[in-house]
Amino acid sequence: MIPGDLHTGAALPPLHSPRPYWHPLRLGDRVLTDDAPDDHPWHHGLSVAVANMRVGVTSVNGWGGPTFVDGDYRQLDNNGSQVVLESSPDGQRIEWRDALGEPFLSELRGISVEPVGTGWRLEVRSDWSVTGDEAVAFGSPTTAGRGNAGYGGFFLRGAADLVGAAVELDGERMDGETARGRTGRRCALIADGIRLTMESAEPTPWFVRTEPVVMLCAAPFFHEELVLPPGASRSWMWSLEAS
Repeated sequence: MIPGDLHTGAALPPLHSPRPYWHPLRLGDRVLTDDAPDDHPWHHGLSVAVANMRVGVTSVNGWGGPTFVDGDYRQLDNNGSQVVLESSPDGQRIEWRDALGEPFLSELRGISVEPVGTGWRLEVRSDWSVTGDEAVAFGSPTTAGRGNAGYGGFFLRGAADLVGAAVELDGERMDGETARGRTGRRCALIADGIRLTMESAEPTPWFVRTEPVVMLCAAPFFHEELVLPPGASRSWMWSLEAS
């Protein structure tokens, strides 16, 4: 059972930091994701995206649009890409490249979908390996100096039907502002008969916004950079469940 369409991202413009993404994701006849909205046209459904990266001393934007640097957002010539080299129903082999097309990270992305009640659960296992001879740093606008804007990781741009959703973080109800930056395993959006739950295999900070638009992101680089040296590997496990 496929809850939506998986795109390679190859048709996206370079300024969007092209990457594979799911859109539309559906629950029955309800669309749960937004794609290329006017406010952030580089937001595309559900994807793995990292805003602030460095390969050695070279800045790479894997999120799309401008980069937060030196106290402001600036459109730099640093938008990278995730290029799908192989794809099957069970996953993808992906190469992360900088703005000049040079690869710096290889990824094996496993994908599985199973029915859950009247809904579904999409699980993504992401295995990263640094391929070049320079360390790669993964960060966020917050690690670059912008407070409470630590997005980057497993990111959902939610549909308009989810605006104003209640937020539940590890079973505790709160609003999106309270949840943003807190650490937990599961974060759910609850609105208009829809429950959309994102889960991380390990506790992670969350970037959450429910007004005036909807964003939900398991954001491991929210508060601190992760630096992987040459040859290093790192694995992630994320899921999204709709009911």
